[in-house]
Amino acid sequence: MIAPLGIAVFGNRILVSQPPELLIYTDVDNNLKFDPKVDKREVLLTGFFGENHDHSLHAGTAGPSGKWYINQGNCGAEFTDKSGRTFRIGSSYRGGGKRGVEISGMKSDDGYIWVGGFIGRMNPDGTNVEIVGHNMRNSYEHTVNSLGEIFQSDNDDPPACRNSYVLEYGSAGFFSANGMISWETSRRPGQSIPVAHWRQEDPGFMPSGDVYGSGSPTGVAFYENGALPEKYNGMYLAAEAAQRVIFQYFPKTDGAGYEMKRSNFVQTNNKGNSFNFRPSDVEVGADGAIYICDWYDSRVGGHGTNDNSRSGAIYRIAPKGFKAPELKPDTQSITGLIELLKSPSDNVRFLAVEKLKKAGEKVLPALQKLMTHKNKWIAARAIWILPYLGDKGKQLCEKSLKNNDENIRMVAFKALRRAGIDMLSYCQKLAVDSSSLVRREVAIALRTFSLKDKQSILLKLYELWDGQDKTYLEAIGLCVTGQEAEFWKVLKAQKSNQPWNDKFARMTWRLYPEAAIPELMARANDAKLSEAQRKLAVDTIAFVEGKAAPEAMLKLYLQNGPEKEYAHMWLNLNFDGNKWDGLIDRDLVAEKAGVIKPGKPVPYKHPEPPKKRDVPVMADILKLKGDAERGKVSAARCAMCHKMGELGSLFGPSLNGWGKSRSSEQIVTAILNPDQDIAHGYHSSRVYLKNGEVIDGLVKSGAKRAWHFVNIKNGDSFLIIKTIGGQTQKISWRHIKECRPLKASMMLYPESMGLSKAQDFADIAEYLKTLK
Repeated sequence: MIAPLGIAVFGNRILVSQPPELLIYTDVDNNLKFDPKVDKREVLLTGFFGENHDHSLHAGTAGPSGKWYINQGNCGAEFTDKSGRTFRIGSSYRGGGKRGVEISGMKSDDGYIWVGGFIGRMNPDGTNVEIVGHNMRNSYEHTVNSLGEIFQSDNDDPPACRNSYVLEYGSAGFFSANGMISWETSRRPGQSIPVAHWRQEDPGFMPSGDVYGSGSPTGVAFYENGALPEKYNGMYLAAEAAQRVIFQYFPKTDGAGYEMKRSNFVQTNNKGNSFNFRPSDVEVGADGAIYICDWYDSRVGGHGTNDNSRSGAIYRIAPKGFKAPELKPDTQSITGLIELLKSPSDNVRFLAVEKLKKAGEKVLPALQKLMTHKNKWIAARAIWILPYLGDKGKQLCEKSLKNNDENIRMVAFKALRRAGIDMLSYCQKLAVDSSSLVRREVAIALRTFSLKDKQSILLKLYELWDGQDKTYLEAIGLCVTGQEAEFWKVLKAQKSNQPWNDKFARMTWRLYPEAAIPELMARANDAKLSEAQRKLAVDTIAFVEGKAAPEAMLKLYLQNGPEKEYAHMWLNLNFDGNKWDGLIDRDLVAEKAGVIKPGKPVPYKHPEPPKKRDVPVMADILKLKGDAERGKVSAARCAMCHKMGELGSLFGPSLNGWGKSRSSEQIVTAILNPDQDIAHGYHSSRVYLKNGEVIDGLVKSGAKRAWHFVNIKNGDSFLIIKTIGGQTQKISWRHIKECRPLKASMMLYPESMGLSKAQDFADIAEYLKTLK
């Protein structure tokens, strides 16, 4: 095996994430040893991109309905499930190889477009795969609690790591909807990095949750019951390797989503070797304790290791005097299975779910008793079994749809849906439920129905929306995927000749139908409306598909209305990102609105690395006491590539917050040997021009992100490349011969920037520790 990133144990079945394969081992004789003559090793699924890559296939987990969940980073995948359906999930990220780029924006056999990192849900035999969340960057793990709610952490490019609730089928927003345009290219003037990074002001993306800044998020878990005091029930835990901490959240219902308030569950004391604490995972054990896995290194993994001792540790957190109970699971009796269903461990509970679903009506009395348990998480687990237990079980689940607790109603609805029952009649009844959580689930369940079948239900859901709840809005948007224009016409007909209100304007923004353009233009030019209302109209036009959008935006600019300059911003942004190129004549737009055309390419060939190094040795640097003020002056030369405070360029990763989680030795190592570790997403390319010159830099957009896979094709308008100093060039394909990855890194070595004294390095290290 080569760097498998996930392992999950379900009784005698062990699920191992080994790209390109998802493997399943079966310990047939239950002796905890692999014997190829007796035991089984099978490929459950294959086609996950990113072999020996940390943006690849991660952890497998069990959900409360008996489904398995898998998690893949934005290397993407092309795989066929055991039901014969093929999923094509790509993006412009080069880690997915040539095929990952080629399939970006293509529909999967389920009829939908999925991009980037994703979460999949499936039967344990590999059939009936569903993509339940996508367009993440590199979510290492997700967790599914007993209410069926999914939470995950996700990695960043610059400082924008986060923990969030995952809306089913939702897009996290790392790439554009087709996977080909980076968030940097789509970033509007004045947008903060967290807002732009997760496209929080663009339609079609779910709320970003708690964006906490720089870091390296890894494993997550949801604690519902166990050895800890009751106050910890309902705790979401997230391991953060770079910040050397385990975050804790108690997600609180907020409309159709959740409020995520962060605090620290476990953190290092920043003394001695604590700088090497790198939590790679956190789990709830079968004994109810919390387990933390620490790979122990001065680096956060992904690209290499520094710990030659090959150390590591697993920590158990439990109350003082805790003694792990002797676990002897009884999987034969009803009483034993109910006890297993109470287990603190989700993978252990799976064993009970799997058997109880096949047990028939005889287990109903025990499940009914469990539904009265004082712990709401344990009580909810029984509901998931009911739809599989004949008519009586189904009726009991239906009765739960009338429970006073919104969580019970939501779980009962989900349980019926997971069992494959036709949901239309239930949707009709619950469309006016008092809970936004329940109505959110109704919208999601209607996604595959025709608009004719769900139209009346959708109108009720719309009427009960408060006009503000973004999770609820996105649930309706996902419900009408591919039917947006039709649904907008239905809504418009309901309003007849009534004037627009803010609620209808926001729904129009989410649906962005071409038919709305005339009225949107009128709103954009209406001086009686507020600036925010007018700009929302312009934003909506900007996301309309097809040539009508750039034509309308150009008209807005030429009409000299109150949002003339805002329209000009969108013209520049969408032509810069290649979104509108080829739809209308760029020369005309350049002439009428001054939108910049690709100019003559300016060559830039990065200097070769020094063959002989002339820098001080580490030991001499670490003897010195650093001065942050002097370090700020010395570090100014690093601003050509890095952001430090408010100064600098984002050619390379931001250094804000980077030094706070590292020791002096780790910081100095990165300065002395800048090519030792290159952050994912910052690998350089060389554009070969037809005149024989080259441009070295980071390809950000255009030309199908050609990289080294294909020559630039005439159908692509231009390529965007960023060079050192943050300068961006737009290069017409007419000038380009090909584009290939740069073998050497685009790093500036300290001696080339005049850094040669040991004191300079000590000062810079001290300064970088102060940046937040």
